[in-house]
Amino acid sequence: MDQDAELLLGSDDGFAVWMNGSQVGANLEVGRWAQPTPTGFRCDSKKDGMCCFVKITQMGGEWGFCVRFCGLRAPVAALRPGESLT
Repeated sequence: MDQDAELLLGSDDGFAVWMNGSQVGANLEVGRWAQPTPTGFRCDSKKDGMCCFVKITQMGGEWGFCVRFCGLRAPVAALRPGESLT
């Protein structure tokens, strides 16, 4: 099922994020720590799969990121590169 959702991204430090091959947001120059009050972006979840790619820049110290999808009406499975549903 195709569905609209909101991607919430927290990052330490700068970020760029792509959904299904299209860049939905970026701020590569920001210096911040990853926190649960993230930046939000509208995105579309496709019935045949969804691909989220995140780039994190490093200004110093630790790095990290967190991603959450809100507003989905049906569950989605998270896979790491090389994993499959079967």
